[in-house]
Amino acid sequence: MAGFSETATKDPLGESWSCTNFESTYPVPTGYDCVGFSWQWGVMTQLPTLGGNNSFAAGANNLGQIVGWAENNVHDMTCVYPQVLQFEPVVYGPALGQIYQLPNYPGDPDGAATAINDSGEAVGISGTCDTSVGAFSAKHALLWKNGVLAADLGNLGGQGWNTPTAINRRGDIVGFSDLAGDVLDGVLTPNFHAFIWTKEIGKMTDIGVLAGDILSEALDINDEGQVVGVSFPSSHAFIYEHGNIMDLNSMISKNSPFLLLEASGINDAGEITGLACIIADGGCPSSIDTPAYLAIPAGWGSDASSASQSTNDTAASITVPESIRQQLMRRAGFGHIGPEPVKAQ
Repeated sequence: MAGFSETATKDPLGESWSCTNFESTYPVPTGYDCVGFSWQWGVMTQLPTLGGNNSFAAGANNLGQIVGWAENNVHDMTCVYPQVLQFEPVVYGPALGQIYQLPNYPGDPDGAATAINDSGEAVGISGTCDTSVGAFSAKHALLWKNGVLAADLGNLGGQGWNTPTAINRRGDIVGFSDLAGDVLDGVLTPNFHAFIWTKEIGKMTDIGVLAGDILSEALDINDEGQVVGVSFPSSHAFIYEHGNIMDLNSMISKNSPFLLLEASGINDAGEITGLACIIADGGCPSSIDTPAYLAIPAGWGSDASSASQSTNDTAASITVPESIRQQLMRRAGFGHIGPEPVKAQ
Protein backbone atom coordinates (compact mmCIF):
# COMPACT_ATOMS: atom_id res chain seq x y z
CA MET A 1 0.00 0.00 0.00
CA ALA A 2 1.00 3.62 -0.42
CA GLY A 3 0.00 6.72 1.49
CA PHE A 4 1.22 9.79 3.33
CA SER A 5 1.86 10.68 6.95
CA GLU A 6 3.09 13.54 9.07
CA THR A 7 6.44 13.20 10.77
CA ALA A 8 7.66 14.63 14.07
CA THR A 9 9.93 17.04 12.18
CA LYS A 10 8.98 20.71 12.00
CA ASP A 11 8.90 22.08 8.45
CA PRO A 12 11.65 24.73 8.36
CA LEU A 13 9.73 26.75 5.75
CA GLY A 14 6.29 26.46 7.34
CA GLU A 15 4.71 25.09 4.16
CA SER A 16 1.17 23.77 4.03
CA TRP A 17 2.05 21.11 1.44
CA SER A 18 -0.52 18.78 -0.10
CA CYS A 19 -1.51 17.15 3.21
CA THR A 20 -3.17 20.19 4.80
CA ASN A 21 -6.51 19.54 3.03
CA PHE A 22 -6.80 16.24 4.91
CA GLU A 23 -6.04 17.62 8.37
CA SER A 24 -8.38 18.86 11.08
CA THR A 25 -6.47 22.15 11.26
CA TYR A 26 -7.37 23.07 7.63
CA PRO A 27 -6.63 25.64 6.22
CA VAL A 28 -3.82 26.27 8.73
CA PRO A 29 -0.75 24.01 8.35
CA THR A 30 0.19 21.92 11.38
CA GLY A 31 3.83 22.93 10.87
CA TYR A 32 5.19 19.40 10.44
CA ASP A 33 6.71 17.74 7.40
CA CYS A 34 4.42 15.34 5.54
CA VAL A 35 5.94 12.48 3.54
CA GLY A 36 4.85 9.55 1.43
CA PHE A 37 5.22 6.01 2.69
CA SER A 38 5.06 2.44 1.49
CA TRP A 39 3.57 -0.32 3.64
CA GLN A 40 4.44 -3.96 3.09
CA TRP A 41 4.43 -7.01 5.36
CA GLY A 42 3.41 -4.89 8.32
CA VAL A 43 6.22 -2.36 7.95
CA MET A 44 5.81 1.35 7.07
CA THR A 45 8.78 2.84 5.21
CA GLN A 46 9.27 6.56 4.57
CA LEU A 47 9.74 7.44 0.91
CA PRO A 48 12.52 9.87 -0.11
CA THR A 49 12.16 13.38 -1.47
CA LEU A 50 14.18 15.05 -4.23
CA GLY A 51 16.07 17.12 -1.68
CA GLY A 52 13.14 19.04 -0.22
CA ASN A 53 11.15 18.47 2.96
CA ASN A 54 7.88 16.91 1.79
CA SER A 55 6.60 14.16 -0.46
CA PHE A 56 3.29 12.45 -1.26
CA ALA A 57 2.42 8.91 -2.39
CA ALA A 58 -0.77 8.59 -4.41
CA GLY A 59 -0.98 5.09 -5.89
CA ALA A 60 0.77 1.76 -6.47
CA ASN A 61 0.73 -1.14 -8.91
CA ASN A 62 1.28 -4.88 -8.49
CA LEU A 63 4.94 -4.54 -9.49
CA GLY A 64 5.78 -2.60 -6.34
CA GLN A 65 5.99 0.78 -8.07
CA ILE A 66 4.51 3.80 -6.30
CA VAL A 67 3.73 7.17 -7.87
CA GLY A 68 3.50 10.56 -6.25
CA TRP A 69 5.31 13.87 -6.03
CA ALA A 70 8.25 15.17 -4.06
CA GLU A 71 9.86 18.50 -3.28
CA ASN A 72 13.34 19.45 -4.42
CA ASN A 73 15.35 22.31 -2.89
CA VAL A 74 14.43 24.94 -5.52
CA HIS A 75 12.58 28.03 -4.26
CA ASP A 76 9.94 28.31 -6.96
CA MET A 77 8.69 31.81 -7.87
CA THR A 78 5.42 30.33 -9.19
CA CYS A 79 4.47 29.08 -5.69
CA VAL A 80 1.62 30.70 -3.75
CA TYR A 81 2.37 31.28 -0.07
CA PRO A 82 2.80 29.29 2.14
CA GLN A 83 4.11 26.87 -0.48
CA VAL A 84 7.79 27.60 -1.22
CA LEU A 85 9.61 24.68 -2.82
CA GLN A 86 9.22 23.17 -6.26
CA PHE A 87 7.77 19.66 -6.53
CA GLU A 88 8.05 17.07 -9.29
CA PRO A 89 6.27 13.87 -10.39
CA VAL A 90 8.07 10.73 -9.26
CA VAL A 91 8.00 6.94 -9.38
CA TYR A 92 9.28 5.05 -6.34
CA GLY A 93 10.64 1.50 -6.47
CA PRO A 94 10.20 -1.28 -7.03
CA ALA A 95 13.17 -1.50 -4.65
CA LEU A 96 13.07 0.43 -1.38
CA GLY A 97 14.76 3.82 -1.59
CA GLN A 98 14.51 4.10 -5.38
CA ILE A 99 13.08 7.34 -6.78
CA TYR A 100 12.82 8.42 -10.41
CA GLN A 101 11.71 11.86 -11.54
CA LEU A 102 9.24 11.98 -14.44
CA PRO A 103 9.37 14.76 -17.05
CA ASN A 104 6.83 17.59 -16.98
CA TYR A 105 5.06 19.03 -19.98
CA PRO A 106 7.62 21.28 -21.75
CA GLY A 107 7.84 24.63 -19.98
CA ASP A 108 6.04 23.53 -16.79
CA PRO A 109 8.20 23.79 -13.64
CA ASP A 110 6.14 21.52 -11.36
CA GLY A 111 4.12 18.31 -11.52
CA ALA A 112 2.71 15.24 -9.80
CA ALA A 113 1.99 11.62 -10.67
CA THR A 114 -1.33 10.29 -9.39
CA ALA A 115 -1.80 6.68 -10.59
CA ILE A 116 0.05 3.80 -12.29
CA ASN A 117 -1.03 0.48 -13.84
CA ASP A 118 0.76 -2.86 -14.11
CA SER A 119 2.17 -1.96 -17.54
CA GLY A 120 4.14 0.91 -16.04
CA GLU A 121 1.81 3.54 -17.54
CA ALA A 122 1.48 6.45 -15.13
CA VAL A 123 -0.79 9.49 -15.20
CA GLY A 124 -0.56 12.86 -13.52
CA ILE A 125 -0.35 16.61 -13.91
CA SER A 126 2.08 19.43 -14.55
CA GLY A 127 1.89 23.20 -14.38
CA THR A 128 3.02 25.88 -11.95
CA CYS A 129 3.75 25.38 -8.26
CA ASP A 130 0.63 27.29 -7.10
CA THR A 131 -0.54 25.94 -3.71
CA SER A 132 0.71 22.37 -4.44
CA VAL A 133 -2.90 21.18 -4.77
CA GLY A 134 -4.77 21.29 -8.10
CA ALA A 135 -5.64 24.63 -9.68
CA PHE A 136 -2.85 25.83 -12.04
CA SER A 137 -0.50 23.06 -10.92
CA ALA A 138 -2.82 20.94 -13.09
CA LYS A 139 -2.58 22.90 -16.33
CA HIS A 140 -1.76 19.72 -18.23
CA ALA A 141 -3.03 16.16 -17.76
CA LEU A 142 -0.26 13.75 -18.73
CA LEU A 143 0.44 10.11 -19.54
CA TRP A 144 3.90 8.57 -19.07
CA LYS A 145 5.00 5.18 -20.37
CA ASN A 146 7.99 3.60 -18.65
CA GLY A 147 9.20 6.98 -17.46
CA VAL A 148 8.82 8.79 -20.79
CA LEU A 149 6.21 11.47 -21.48
CA ALA A 150 3.81 9.79 -23.91
CA ALA A 151 0.80 12.10 -24.25
CA ASP A 152 -0.86 15.33 -23.22
CA LEU A 153 -4.40 14.11 -22.51
CA GLY A 154 -5.92 17.50 -23.31
CA ASN A 155 -8.79 19.04 -21.33
CA LEU A 156 -12.52 19.80 -21.42
CA GLY A 157 -11.90 23.42 -22.36
CA GLY A 158 -10.54 24.89 -19.12
CA GLN A 159 -7.13 26.11 -18.01
CA GLY A 160 -6.82 24.41 -14.61
CA TRP A 161 -7.80 21.39 -12.52
CA ASN A 162 -7.02 19.00 -15.41
CA THR A 163 -6.32 15.95 -13.27
CA PRO A 164 -6.19 12.21 -14.07
CA THR A 165 -6.95 10.06 -11.04
CA ALA A 166 -6.85 6.44 -12.26
CA ILE A 167 -5.70 4.24 -15.16
CA ASN A 168 -6.74 0.62 -15.78
CA ARG A 169 -4.78 -2.21 -17.41
CA ARG A 170 -6.13 -1.30 -20.86
CA GLY A 171 -4.83 2.24 -20.51
CA ASP A 172 -8.26 3.83 -20.03
CA ILE A 173 -7.92 6.96 -17.89
CA VAL A 174 -10.41 8.86 -15.74
CA GLY A 175 -10.27 12.05 -13.72
CA PHE A 176 -11.69 15.58 -13.80
CA SER A 177 -11.08 18.65 -15.94
CA ASP A 178 -12.30 22.25 -15.99
CA LEU A 179 -14.71 23.41 -18.66
CA ALA A 180 -14.28 26.57 -20.73
CA GLY A 181 -14.74 29.79 -18.80
CA ASP A 182 -12.93 28.73 -15.62
CA VAL A 183 -10.67 31.82 -15.69
CA LEU A 184 -12.21 35.30 -15.61
CA ASP A 185 -10.12 38.43 -15.00
CA GLY A 186 -7.21 36.26 -13.92
CA VAL A 187 -9.24 34.35 -11.30
CA LEU A 188 -9.64 30.58 -11.56
CA THR A 189 -13.06 29.26 -10.54
CA PRO A 190 -13.25 25.45 -10.52
CA ASN A 191 -15.98 24.17 -12.84
CA PHE A 192 -14.65 20.69 -13.54
CA HIS A 193 -16.50 17.62 -14.76
CA ALA A 194 -15.49 13.98 -14.58
CA PHE A 195 -13.88 12.64 -17.78
CA ILE A 196 -12.85 9.37 -19.39
CA TRP A 197 -9.99 9.11 -21.90
CA THR A 198 -9.36 6.06 -24.07
CA LYS A 199 -6.63 5.34 -26.61
CA GLU A 200 -9.26 4.64 -29.26
CA ILE A 201 -10.81 8.11 -28.99
CA GLY A 202 -7.63 9.94 -27.97
CA LYS A 203 -9.34 12.79 -26.14
CA MET A 204 -11.34 13.44 -22.99
CA THR A 205 -15.05 12.61 -22.96
CA ASP A 206 -17.21 14.59 -20.51
CA ILE A 207 -19.00 12.20 -18.14
CA GLY A 208 -21.22 14.98 -16.82
CA VAL A 209 -22.80 15.44 -13.38
CA LEU A 210 -25.79 14.09 -11.49
CA ALA A 211 -29.06 16.00 -11.92
CA GLY A 212 -28.90 19.40 -10.23
CA ASP A 213 -25.13 19.32 -9.68
CA ILE A 214 -22.37 21.47 -11.18
CA LEU A 215 -19.12 19.58 -10.47
CA SER A 216 -17.99 15.96 -10.60
CA GLU A 217 -14.86 13.88 -10.20
CA ALA A 218 -14.17 10.39 -11.55
CA LEU A 219 -12.00 8.58 -9.01
CA ASP A 220 -11.51 5.04 -10.35
CA ILE A 221 -12.10 2.76 -13.36
CA ASN A 222 -11.95 -1.02 -13.58
CA ASP A 223 -10.92 -3.17 -16.52
CA GLU A 224 -14.60 -3.51 -17.53
CA GLY A 225 -14.74 0.25 -18.12
CA GLN A 226 -17.01 1.01 -15.16
CA VAL A 227 -16.25 4.41 -13.62
CA VAL A 228 -17.04 5.64 -10.11
CA GLY A 229 -16.74 9.01 -8.45
CA VAL A 230 -18.54 11.85 -6.70
CA SER A 231 -20.85 14.64 -7.88
CA PHE A 232 -21.15 18.06 -6.18
CA PRO A 233 -22.77 19.89 -4.45
CA SER A 234 -25.09 16.96 -3.67
CA SER A 235 -22.00 14.97 -2.58
CA HIS A 236 -23.49 11.75 -3.92
CA ALA A 237 -21.52 8.78 -5.22
CA PHE A 238 -22.00 7.90 -8.89
CA ILE A 239 -21.29 5.07 -11.29
CA TYR A 240 -20.83 5.60 -15.03
CA GLU A 241 -21.25 2.81 -17.57
CA HIS A 242 -22.59 2.45 -21.12
CA GLY A 243 -22.51 6.23 -21.50
CA ASN A 244 -24.79 6.93 -18.52
CA ILE A 245 -24.04 8.51 -15.14
CA MET A 246 -26.20 7.22 -12.27
CA ASP A 247 -26.56 8.03 -8.57
CA LEU A 248 -25.20 4.96 -6.79
CA ASN A 249 -27.78 5.52 -4.06
CA SER A 250 -30.56 4.66 -6.51
CA MET A 251 -29.09 1.17 -6.87
CA ILE A 252 -29.08 0.07 -3.21
CA SER A 253 -31.87 -1.20 -0.96
CA LYS A 254 -34.37 1.41 0.16
CA ASN A 255 -33.86 0.00 3.66
CA SER A 256 -30.16 0.81 3.60
CA PRO A 257 -29.04 2.92 6.59
CA PHE A 258 -26.39 4.61 4.47
CA LEU A 259 -26.18 7.51 2.07
CA LEU A 260 -23.23 6.85 -0.26
CA LEU A 261 -21.27 10.10 -0.44
CA GLU A 262 -18.29 9.14 -2.56
CA ALA A 263 -17.26 6.13 -4.62
CA SER A 264 -13.46 6.03 -4.67
CA GLY A 265 -12.66 2.49 -5.83
CA ILE A 266 -14.10 -0.27 -8.03
CA ASN A 267 -12.63 -3.69 -8.86
CA ASP A 268 -13.27 -5.97 -11.83
CA ALA A 269 -16.06 -7.75 -9.93
CA GLY A 270 -17.92 -4.44 -9.68
CA GLU A 271 -17.38 -4.16 -5.92
CA ILE A 272 -17.24 -0.51 -4.88
CA THR A 273 -15.67 1.20 -1.87
CA GLY A 274 -16.04 4.74 -0.62
CA LEU A 275 -17.38 7.00 2.12
CA ALA A 276 -20.93 7.10 3.49
CA CYS A 277 -23.00 8.75 6.18
CA ILE A 278 -25.43 6.95 8.48
CA ILE A 279 -28.95 8.24 7.83
CA ALA A 280 -30.86 9.50 10.86
CA ASP A 281 -34.25 11.23 10.92
CA GLY A 282 -34.44 11.16 7.15
CA GLY A 283 -31.04 12.69 6.48
CA CYS A 284 -27.34 12.79 7.31
CA PRO A 285 -26.41 14.13 10.75
CA SER A 286 -24.21 17.22 10.87
CA SER A 287 -21.32 15.19 12.30
CA ILE A 288 -18.36 14.78 9.94
CA ASP A 289 -18.22 11.06 10.78
CA THR A 290 -18.04 9.32 7.39
CA PRO A 291 -17.58 5.54 7.68
CA ALA A 292 -16.20 3.46 4.84
CA TYR A 293 -18.54 1.16 2.91
CA LEU A 294 -18.31 -1.82 0.56
CA ALA A 295 -21.04 -2.11 -2.08
CA ILE A 296 -21.40 -5.59 -3.62
CA PRO A 297 -23.36 -6.05 -6.89
CA ALA A 298 -26.70 -7.86 -6.59
CA GLY A 299 -26.21 -11.57 -7.17
CA TRP A 300 -22.88 -11.82 -5.33
CA GLY A 301 -24.12 -12.09 -1.75
CA SER A 302 -26.80 -14.03 0.11
CA ASP A 303 -28.85 -10.86 0.69
CA ALA A 304 -28.71 -9.77 -2.95
CA SER A 305 -32.21 -10.95 -3.88
CA SER A 306 -33.94 -8.95 -1.16
CA ALA A 307 -31.75 -5.91 -1.79
CA SER A 308 -32.51 -5.85 -5.49
CA GLN A 309 -36.28 -6.07 -5.08
CA SER A 310 -36.70 -2.48 -3.91
CA THR A 311 -34.15 0.18 -4.72
CA ASN A 312 -33.67 3.45 -2.89
CA ASP A 313 -35.97 6.03 -4.48
CA THR A 314 -35.55 8.69 -1.81
CA ALA A 315 -31.77 8.88 -1.43
CA ALA A 316 -31.37 11.40 -4.25
CA SER A 317 -33.42 13.92 -2.24
CA ILE A 318 -31.30 13.69 0.91
CA THR A 319 -29.29 16.85 1.56
CA VAL A 320 -25.75 16.42 2.81
CA PRO A 321 -24.85 18.77 5.71
CA GLU A 322 -22.35 21.52 4.99
CA SER A 323 -19.81 20.07 7.45
CA ILE A 324 -19.65 16.79 5.54
CA ARG A 325 -19.71 18.52 2.17
CA GLN A 326 -16.74 20.66 3.19
CA GLN A 327 -14.83 17.57 4.29
CA LEU A 328 -15.41 15.93 0.91
CA MET A 329 -14.45 19.11 -0.93
CA ARG A 330 -11.16 19.27 0.99
CA ARG A 331 -10.45 15.69 -0.03
CA ALA A 332 -11.15 16.80 -3.59
CA GLY A 333 -8.45 19.45 -3.28
CA PHE A 334 -10.16 22.63 -2.13
CA GLY A 335 -12.32 23.84 0.70
CA HIS A 336 -15.57 24.95 -0.87
CA ILE A 337 -17.58 25.01 -4.07
CA GLY A 338 -16.60 27.93 -6.31
CA PRO A 339 -15.79 30.54 -6.82
CA GLU A 340 -12.50 30.00 -5.01
CA PRO A 341 -10.19 32.80 -6.13
CA VAL A 342 -6.80 31.60 -7.34
CA LYS A 343 -4.51 34.11 -8.97
CA ALA A 344 -3.65 33.24 -12.57
CA GLN A 345 0.03 32.55 -13.29
